[in-house]
Amino acid sequence: MITVELTEKSYKGVLIGKEVYDSQAKRIGIVKSILLKFPPLKAYLIVQNGNYSLEISFDIVQSVGHIIQLSEEINLGVEENLRTSGELKSIIEKDELLTLLLIKLKEYIEINEKLERGSD
Repeated sequence: MITVELTEKSYKGVLIGKEVYDSQAKRIGIVKSILLKFPPLKAYLIVQNGNYSLEISFDIVQSVGHIIQLSEEINLGVEENLRTSGELKSIIEKDELLTLLLIKLKEYIEINEKLERGSD
């Protein structure tokens, strides 16, 4: 497969730099470049928003005007973020449990040391 990324230097503003919105009027990001992959020939918008970059097929572009409107809803990974939050919560709970165990272990060692000194 051959991949070519176009940055539209001579036609800036036709697609590059336009905001992209999905079918639910959610802002997805700004077009950074156009990606062509072949065979078979497929064209994609490379849309950037903050720390992520997303390939969006030209097949779901509904209209191009002041903005680019898509015909489908785009999932930006909210479920993954929630899962990650759940994983972090689990790690924090395990860390709190480990901390509690270490505190109890320290108390146990201190009590044993006092008992050993008292029996000497």
